Amino acid sequence: HGTVLAAWGGLEARAGATAKGLMLLRRSTLTCKHNAHAWLLLARYLGAAAKRNQALTVLEKGLHYSPSNTPLLHAHAMAVLHLGDRERAKAELSRMLERDPKCAYA
Repeated sequence: HGTVLAAWGGLEARAGATAKGLMLLRRSTLTCKHNAHAWLLLARYLGAAAKRNQALTVLEKGLHYSPSNTPLLHAHAMAVLHLGDRERAKAELSRMLERDPKCAYA
């Protein structure tokens, strides 16, 4: 159910129905808290709507449920960078490389 909501929300947001897409993505994260893809999509569309602080909060919630999810970790580091904290972003990317030296995201 959560995966279907995430897909539907992403389609709505891409089609320009941002409010509806965000609502569906939020429902998806509530329905299936371990669906990292839903957290990523929600953060992406919040960031695109110039709601970067909300996007960072969403990524942090997603990491609470999936703490070792590499795409979530990378998106979080990039969100921190976009909010102006270059040193924190570098530290997060370095930790990703320490965990997995072959990490394509870092």
